[in-house]
Amino acid sequence: MDIAQAQVEAAEASKEVAQRQVHLGIAALLAGASIEDALRRLCDARGIAYDPQRTSISKLQAALFQPSQQIEVISQSENKHITARRDTRNKADHGRFSEIMHTEIVSMVLGVPSRVEKHLP
Repeated sequence: MDIAQAQVEAAEASKEVAQRQVHLGIAALLAGASIEDALRRLCDARGIAYDPQRTSISKLQAALFQPSQQIEVISQSENKHITARRDTRNKADHGRFSEIMHTEIVSMVLGVPSRVEKHLP
């Protein structure tokens, strides 16, 4: 997350719009990877099964929040927050850097990992 934060800071310092968008895109990719890792570690810590060959944020998130199965490791609010950040990462994954907003990245870098990691031992 330190590198993602550095990319956010580089975006803030950049006067060139295209360069700023690239920095934010890189930050989104890195923050998304951190979210995915935190969700994977949370599944492991709670003994929740997942397919190790298919560990996208959405699949891990679905494993952790299944109200119909009485599995709610993450709250509904946290689930919605992760979904929004997942969408931001997907924009970066698909090269849609111009659609990524600075506030989305700041929320990813500062908020999501700490929300998930509070559940870890």
